[in-house]
Amino acid sequence: MKERRDFKKWVVDLVYEAQEGCCANCGASLEQTGFHRHHKDNNPKNNSIDNLELLCPRCHYAQKGTDNPYTRHQAQEKRILEKLNQLIDLALENKLSGATMERLLDAMSMSLKISRRVTEVDYGLEHIPPSIKMQRYVAERKLIQDAFLEGFKEGAKSVILLLRREENEGEQNE
Repeated sequence: MKERRDFKKWVVDLVYEAQEGCCANCGASLEQTGFHRHHKDNNPKNNSIDNLELLCPRCHYAQKGTDNPYTRHQAQEKRILEKLNQLIDLALENKLSGATMERLLDAMSMSLKISRRVTEVDYGLEHIPPSIKMQRYVAERKLIQDAFLEGFKEGAKSVILLLRREENEGEQNE
């Protein structure tokens, strides 16, 4: 078995920012899907920053070959969706009660949850680094505060102009 070393957290943060939060392979949003760390040269001992790329689960598992847990889980999802379409048709034809439909939907949901566990689709899945999440939050807050203050200033200017106009009209009427 190969000795595996992990990339340092700050390296992952840098690569996440450099990839702009997107999969290095397909460009999918890693914020939506989560990501896996991937050694470009497949050498788990080489932890240089140039050897790290962040991949969405679909792309990472595709690199692993045919025994792909993501593909197995997707097959389960496809079977469930096909069954769901059949159930909807039956319900529309009044051949299936709402209570039965609800129980079947619960069973399908449970089946998908079990599939995720059994296939280990989410194993090793990471999400947006907390430091980057905090930076984005602070930046968004600053934008909102700046917009609020700008709106407040514009509103105050409008009120001052209106008061001056009323004052001038009052002086002219005298």
